[in-house]
Amino acid sequence: MIDEQKALALIAQGESQRVEFKENVPSKVRELSEEVCAFSNSGGGFVFIGIDNKNEFVKGFSIDNSKRSSIQDSLDAIQPAVSCFPHFFVIFLKIGHTMA
Repeated sequence: MIDEQKALALIAQGESQRVEFKENVPSKVRELSEEVCAFSNSGGGFVFIGIDNKNEFVKGFSIDNSKRSSIQDSLDAIQPAVSCFPHFFVIFLKIGHTMA
């Protein structure tokens, strides 16, 4: 399980073979499932939504319940099933603070 401290540490390190950033939930939620499948086939990883490619949080980003349900449904459709545990964090940052 990942906690907020570990999430922030991974974000600070930037994208890698095990970490992927998405600014928003893709319009085709299936794209997230494809990322999860790729990580599952290569030993695991983390997809962070609401982070840009400069390791900065997207300001004012949120995921509503409908989008959360779409994400979960898309992950549940992966066959064979993979162990995937979505975690949603609300992180408040000081104005002007970045992870870089």
